[in-house]
Amino acid sequence: MLLRISLDMNKNFMKKVTALSLIVLSLVFLSCNSEDELENERKPKLIVKVKNTWIDNTAPSEKVANATVLVYESLLDLKNNFNVIAEGITDEEGEVEITNNVRFDQKYYIDVRKECSNNYLSIDFGFEELYTITPKDSDERELSTLRVSVYETGTIKILNKNIDNYYVKILGHNVGVIESNETKIINYLPTSDAFNSSFVLINESTGEKYDTTSFKAVCGEVKEYVIE
Repeated sequence: MLLRISLDMNKNFMKKVTALSLIVLSLVFLSCNSEDELENERKPKLIVKVKNTWIDNTAPSEKVANATVLVYESLLDLKNNFNVIAEGITDEEGEVEITNNVRFDQKYYIDVRKECSNNYLSIDFGFEELYTITPKDSDERELSTLRVSVYETGTIKILNKNIDNYYVKILGHNVGVIESNETKIINYLPTSDAFNSSFVLINESTGEKYDTTSFKAVCGEVKEYVIE
């Protein structure tokens, strides 16, 4: 009788051990599957590629390494340097991938700068395709990639000694008027020769263009010019 009870107890014990083993194996299998799913799940990201090329891509360009890339959720935040939600530094290929605080289908505004180079001309004149990106839930890398053009820039001060006022036009946009005996400061003007024809001063009274051949911005400097 004692032997039979002992055998029955052994059988029950083995059944429990087998059941527990199966449960453990199932949990391990489920855990592995979950980890694989998480690993394969697409995560929101921004890929920014930076080159120092002119806006129309007509001039030779180079990849820009070690540029600071700042990400904002609104244009107002960008212009006020407020609420940076993520940032990164471009690698030797001029690229940076940003995943922190990034969401699918959210529009982001990108500020890129390195020393006197930046993308502020694109921002100031509303070329949104050159400074905004909305990452998509897709395997297609290009749908989350933004190509940014940066240019060396400087500041110019223009003193108008003429009796007439002058309109200031940049890339065909009227950006203001320099009245007689007034000084106007223009920041972040590209230093590139390709920009020269895009900067125009027009006499308000006669409609004639003023010769701005000598009006050049210099990287990181403030240059002063006079309208005679």
